[in-house]
Amino acid sequence: MEPSKQDEHLAMKINDYRSFSNIFLLIAAFMSIGWLIPEQAEQMGTIFGLSLWFGLIGASVFCLSLSLKWTREWGNS
Repeated sequence: MEPSKQDEHLAMKINDYRSFSNIFLLIAAFMSIGWLIPEQAEQMGTIFGLSLWFGLIGASVFCLSLSLKWTREWGNS
């Protein structure tokens, strides 16, 4: 039995959101390493640096939770 177009689209969307989540986590990890470098620590400790870091973590969690939600819906259908 061939998968329907809707199933293919959902699988592609799940993979895309997982990839976005991984990219956001990777950028946040590089920013975390930036806090260990003395010259960069001043910039990372500002409100802009902290809000950017928390925003990336939040975006990653959001994308990952959406992909998990769609995976569960896809498994139940």
